[in-house]
Amino acid sequence: ANLAHGGAVNQILAILRVKGSIEAICSNLAVKNNELVANMLEALYVILNTVASNDPDSLSKICERVEECGGLDKIEKLQEHESEQIYLVSYKIIEEFFSDEEDSELAIGMEEQQPQQDGDEKTFRIRLSPTGRISCTEKLGCSYPKAKSLNFVIVGDIGGLPIYPYYSYAQKRVAEAISNVVSEQGEPLNFVINVGDNFYFNGVSDIFDSRFEDSFEQVYDDENLFVPWYTIAGNHDHLGNISAQLAHTNFSSKWTFPHLFYKIRIIFDFQNLTESLSKPVIFEILMIDTIVLCGNTEDIQGKSLFSWMFSKKREPNGPEPKYEKLAKKQWKWIEKQLENSKFVCFYFWKE
Repeated sequence: ANLAHGGAVNQILAILRVKGSIEAICSNLAVKNNELVANMLEALYVILNTVASNDPDSLSKICERVEECGGLDKIEKLQEHESEQIYLVSYKIIEEFFSDEEDSELAIGMEEQQPQQDGDEKTFRIRLSPTGRISCTEKLGCSYPKAKSLNFVIVGDIGGLPIYPYYSYAQKRVAEAISNVVSEQGEPLNFVINVGDNFYFNGVSDIFDSRFEDSFEQVYDDENLFVPWYTIAGNHDHLGNISAQLAHTNFSSKWTFPHLFYKIRIIFDFQNLTESLSKPVIFEILMIDTIVLCGNTEDIQGKSLFSWMFSKKREPNGPEPKYEKLAKKQWKWIEKQLENSKFVCFYFWKE
């Protein structure tokens, strides 16, 4: 570690030829001595940075060695360490050497993507891949390094109509209002939080249901709204095919509904991280499903409008039998997220 800190380039590269050198550094990342952990992290960063600058063809092999010896898992955990020095260096290592650059660019923002020109006509062509959008819901989250702030909108009850034209006047007005505000402010949205009741009155029937297109995709089709729509289900959605709503994530540029409950983790404002000790902002949102936890609020027999006229309200007092195991899993997950987080959490649900 000392050689990595103060050695010449050829000396640092020589460390890699010593059998077990990387593995030894990684093994010391789990000790309780913060000073030693910080020293090892900084040594690893210097080594990786030196290889990237002087022998880039070997970088992937070195990164593989770090992963194979369990070093990457340890570094991921250290991103939430109480020591700011340890936190910053571990984050730098992940961001610079173990993140997917393409996914990071697609993850949430639109700042690097602009409308294209076709002759004299301005067209808007953006395809936000499921991989990029979902990366924000995975363990490490996603990064938005140039942003000093995040701009997002929270919407709910966007379910449209169960009969033609399958969207409501209110939906159109809200979509226009959001787009107008974005245009007036001159700052693009980063994402939308959609808290459920996505399709009135009984959700969707399958992945081919035209309601996806008629009640969502074509309603929120303005260029200002082409951002990830992080979604959860409401009670109306659970009366239909929830699996189809989850699957639509793979067929949409906006709709992002990877699990019934999940966490969004976004890291931003760290463009000067390598030059100072300014700490980036970590923003976490818990998306939870209260229908799974507590049961539905409606007792519906059939899917017609006539059936709704005779539906009965009921007080949710526990999960439905099919969701009992999943409800327990979700409670444990919620408790774990709140216990482990050192940051302010926001959590959204639909009654």
